[in-house]
Amino acid sequence: MSSAEGKIDGRYMSLMFLKIDDSYFAMNEKERSEVTKGHVDTLSEYNKNLTHVLCMGFSGKYDQINLLEADDLETLYRMTEDFKMGTKGRHIEIVDAVVGIKVNNKRAFNMVGSR
Repeated sequence: MSSAEGKIDGRYMSLMFLKIDDSYFAMNEKERSEVTKGHVDTLSEYNKNLTHVLCMGFSGKYDQINLLEADDLETLYRMTEDFKMGTKGRHIEIVDAVVGIKVNNKRAFNMVGSR
């Protein structure tokens, strides 16, 4: 937090916990390639804001976690909408999502309130 400005120096973040539907895997390789290309094209403007984490684990609850970062909530909202409405969106269920603030200076952030 800049003492001169009195605001938190952080970025908004969202974690989307995703499960890929069997319908995606039921497509042949050409169809999956076309869907994935459309998905990548739709989200290309957010390349600097989006990180995909491919998962493996014992429960199989999630196949992927997307980490979205932005300077404002409106951009997070647009990224999520474009993701859901894109060509691959109908094959991916957002199982859970978390939105928060990425804080680089925890000490300054704690001074904002009584957390």
